[in-house]
Amino acid sequence: MASEPEAQKKNAMGIQNYGPSGAPIWNSPTIDIEREQLYVGTGENYSLPATTTSDAILALSLDTGNIRWVYQATLGDAWNTACGRQRRANCPQEDGPDFDFGAPAVLATDSQGRDFVLGPQKSGAVHAIDPDTGEGIWRTRIGRGGLHGGVHFGIALSGDRVFIPISDAGDGRDYPTPANPGLFAISLSDGTSLWQSPQPDECHGREFCDQGIGAAITATPSFVFAGALDGYLRIHDTATGEIVRKIDTTQAVTTVSGTQSHGGSMDGGTAPLPFGGRLYVNSGYNFAGHMAGNVLLVYGPK
Repeated sequence: MASEPEAQKKNAMGIQNYGPSGAPIWNSPTIDIEREQLYVGTGENYSLPATTTSDAILALSLDTGNIRWVYQATLGDAWNTACGRQRRANCPQEDGPDFDFGAPAVLATDSQGRDFVLGPQKSGAVHAIDPDTGEGIWRTRIGRGGLHGGVHFGIALSGDRVFIPISDAGDGRDYPTPANPGLFAISLSDGTSLWQSPQPDECHGREFCDQGIGAAITATPSFVFAGALDGYLRIHDTATGEIVRKIDTTQAVTTVSGTQSHGGSMDGGTAPLPFGGRLYVNSGYNFAGHMAGNVLLVYGPK
């Protein structure tokens, strides 16, 4: 599917651009031992023309690396960091929508024995794909999506429940639908809603604070652990979505070295980790306009 780059339009500075440039990958691949396949999600193209493998889930042979199938969720998506509030010369004319698959694809089996490849996208949608054919089985859109919207770094599963964190943080753009930040549970079998836990605005005017869940999350049979952009760690009941505990990680703490520090926004590919009767949480994300901080917090029984 790759092709040699050719001369495209000149940019606003008169410099000759070339393309296609391919699609980026910024998630961890998923291995399917039974089918001897590797699944990976791609992002938007950084330049024109947009390719058939951008904003897509790909299945590759583990033996040869050849592409077996492509499920493309968004067509014609071209965007790069020149497409900011001060649009610069190398921004493609499409200017987005920047609907990457940033979160890893998930290989899951429901209670009926059916297999799915789940693709959580920055569009705010989750796609369920047949791992044998690459055909779509169901698609559920929960978030508004956007440059900082939708699903960023990872979903979680427990039994037949799929837990979806939605960011939908502001990015200075206008969208036809409102933001829908929070944590949501849908059915693995058909993508229907099981419960919704929209996130209220609890920033209280704090600088660089925003609603939404950008970070990866963790699920056990009983609880879902979700760290949010507003600095709160919320622990939800898996069956109902009820918040059973809320912890403010931005509070000042004395570290093991005796210094004073604090957390901030929680984002990125690291999720809260419950292990051995303790809960390990990293907090602070001084990137993309979020709250700074730099702590690893360990919680245990009183």
